[in-house]
Amino acid sequence: MRILTFKEYQELGGFLSRTHFERLLERAERDISKSEPYRLHINMMAWTAGIEIDCSHDSSDERIVLYKLLRTDSYVDLKAQNNPVCWSDQRVFAEVLLMVADVDSFKKLKQAHPHISFTNS
Repeated sequence: MRILTFKEYQELGGFLSRTHFERLLERAERDISKSEPYRLHINMMAWTAGIEIDCSHDSSDERIVLYKLLRTDSYVDLKAQNNPVCWSDQRVFAEVLLMVADVDSFKKLKQAHPHISFTNS
């Protein structure tokens, strides 16, 4: 999978600011920490939605790293309208799927969770 440019990400409907998006990608490039609890979250969400993702212990799937960083991001402006800290796990995973242009998986996730709003309205 490839990471999108900020413009491509916005065209798909992404909500992060350019600064937040770029900072997240920079951190993902150098992240070497374990993501175990987040692997379990993603594995369960992916399985529920019928999304294929390698959540094995030695997986280097960038979606796992990006999910973990976005879920735990301490650089977020808590007053911002588009604050991922307040999003559901599924919404955070959806944003990650948009960041890597995994549109098919994004659609599957939305279909599996029609009760969740994947927008900021």
